[in-house]
Amino acid sequence: MATMTVSSKGQITLPMSIRRSWGLKPGDKVSISDLGEKGILKKASSGDIFSLVGRFKKHGAKPLSKSEQETLVSQAAYDEYMRKVREGRA
Repeated sequence: MATMTVSSKGQITLPMSIRRSWGLKPGDKVSISDLGEKGILKKASSGDIFSLVGRFKKHGAKPLSKSEQETLVSQAAYDEYMRKVREGRA
């Protein structure tokens, strides 16, 4: 278990071992769930299109063909890559 100190600004520094284990880089986000006297700290979800797969279904909509699905996934992957290029992270 790692112990961290809260600064006067309410900030903590995650130990290097945890940052490496979780694959965290500067600018990455973490989330904390408040459980009263305890909490759960975890790497925040990336928020990319792939995290939404299967969560939404339109009532009465016809399913996409495999080809349409592959096109959408390819476009989402390309968009994500280009976003990282613009941010200088690719």
